[in-house]
Amino acid sequence: MSQELKNIVEKALESAKKYGAQDAFVSMSKSVNVRASWRNKKVEKLTSKGASSLSIDLYVDGRYSSHSTSDLRPDSIEAFIKRGIDMTRILEPDEFRGLADPSTYEGRTTEDLKQFDPAVETMTPDDLIALARDLEDAASTHSEAPIQDISSGAGCSRTDVYSVSTNGFVGERKKTTVSNEVNVVLKSDDGKLPSDYGYSVGCHRADLLDAKTLADDAVRRAMRQLGQIKLPTKNRSVILDNRLSGSFLWNFIDPIMGRAIDQKQSYFLDGIGKSFGSKLLTVVNMPHIPGAMNSRAYDGEGMATRDRILFEGGILKEYCLSNYYARKLKLDVTSSMMTNIVMPESKNGISQEEMIKGIDDGILITDTIGGNKDAVRGDFSYGFVGIAIEKGELTTPVSEMNINGNFNTFWNRLSAIGKDVFLYSNFMTPSLRIDDVALTGA
Repeated sequence: MSQELKNIVEKALESAKKYGAQDAFVSMSKSVNVRASWRNKKVEKLTSKGASSLSIDLYVDGRYSSHSTSDLRPDSIEAFIKRGIDMTRILEPDEFRGLADPSTYEGRTTEDLKQFDPAVETMTPDDLIALARDLEDAASTHSEAPIQDISSGAGCSRTDVYSVSTNGFVGERKKTTVSNEVNVVLKSDDGKLPSDYGYSVGCHRADLLDAKTLADDAVRRAMRQLGQIKLPTKNRSVILDNRLSGSFLWNFIDPIMGRAIDQKQSYFLDGIGKSFGSKLLTVVNMPHIPGAMNSRAYDGEGMATRDRILFEGGILKEYCLSNYYARKLKLDVTSSMMTNIVMPESKNGISQEEMIKGIDDGILITDTIGGNKDAVRGDFSYGFVGIAIEKGELTTPVSEMNINGNFNTFWNRLSAIGKDVFLYSNFMTPSLRIDDVALTGA
């Protein structure tokens, strides 16, 4: 960690105390991001961005405010903090605002969470260009596909964060990220331009999938969209593809966050201990998975992280509560953030192919398009594309259809969990089968 970052943070904390803040939480972040885009056998775009910023939470005479700046000149920082404190003094008091209890800083994992890879830090623009070029080359080998356009890209970044508080928290993190992706657009007789993509992302260069694997996946997925039709409106079994299931699960569990509970914008109100899904629905927030994208030793308030069961056998076990919302709601604090979301039942899951064989009339949903949900009642509706399942076989591509329902009943119809966990997201989820789902079409 750069001594420069530490000096800036410590000086900022001194200034906060100097101008009258009783408490403060200060963070300094510095990042570098390089990205290459490739198209038509040449570099389309090459960018390199660096950013540094200082953020500070101020607690002044029972009042609270949060501020950030990218002007890191010493005189500017001091003036910025003084101005922030002056502004905080004119706000209304808020008895629930305050730093975390210092006891929650204790017990932080000492395990190496493998968030940093020197091999990513030393990657050059030429390395990224080569990754992107290889993806186009690999996709171009698919002579069976009516390819109209291929675009690809690769990127890498490094981020350093140093944080301190007036009540004893000190934390530092460094993280690298690297990614590669390819997008394939096809020609079709109906004038539509089916397209799909393949991508991988991780903290380590070795996490990336090779060009052939990603290109083959992108072409296969795009080919599955040729000749799409709209099926009749009907309740059917659906399989949420592993790459999609995470976003569907997030749409469901999002209202367990403290803000939604406090504002009564959640179908989980008074829901602790109640059932919201089938016995297969177990969801765990797991912050200590080595090398996973969102692993953290401490959360945004400095509290030591640990595994937290959100749902177990369909039963809601806890909300995701920061100190502020825990105090307002008179509940125990849990965590201010979600990290890696895992469904442990995937260890005993079946393959997507086995799921398909068990369905006479259904749809494998591969992507959603737009849509909305009601966070109070739980109603939802999303457009989707996918492939029809008939008598245990994938048959006709489908589109221009909607999946509709209510989350309070939808997850009770979860009947099978896959073992094909998608690793390139903080929602590390497999394919999921849900039965008797309303699908509107023709």
